[in-house]
Amino acid sequence: MGSGMCSRRQKGLLQTGFFLVALACLGSGAFLYNHLQQKVKEAEAVAVKYKQQQEVLSAQLQVVYEHRSRLERSLQKERGEHKKTKEDFLVFLSSMHNQHEEIKKQLLDLQLQHNGLKLEHRKAVEAHNQKYSQLQREKESEVVGLQGRWKSWADRVPRVSGLPRATSLIDGADKLRSGGPPDLWTQFLSRGSAAH
Repeated sequence: MGSGMCSRRQKGLLQTGFFLVALACLGSGAFLYNHLQQKVKEAEAVAVKYKQQQEVLSAQLQVVYEHRSRLERSLQKERGEHKKTKEDFLVFLSSMHNQHEEIKKQLLDLQLQHNGLKLEHRKAVEAHNQKYSQLQREKESEVVGLQGRWKSWADRVPRVSGLPRATSLIDGADKLRSGGPPDLWTQFLSRGSAAH
């Protein structure tokens, strides 16, 4: 009887121990489940946060790509405009060079014409001076000849009262040659024509 009671008692203790162990396991499981649920919620929150960050980064990356695309298009456009501007500038430089060469040629032609005209003018002045000198010499020679003839004629003509002397005639001829008023010469001619 003692052994029956002992085994019953052991069995009760065993059941109680088992119940306590099961209760402990159940509590641990509930705690662990609660802990895991909390971790899952935290993980989900982190995942949502990361997802939001990823979406933000994707949007920012899209903006960066669009901006880069616009910059590339703008750069290509500027390169095209720069190339066109460079070509236009080269054409302008070529045109200006051609105009400069044309103006240089025209200036050279004008200088040659000017030198030719200067030479012609100098020759014309020299020819004019020579002709003027020749005419002056001829005039002086003619006046000297006339003076000689008048003197000779005046010496041969008998003295008539009122007629000017040969020296007065020569003085009148000198005045005539110098451009002065030929008073005596006019008187002589008028009286000479009256005497004849």
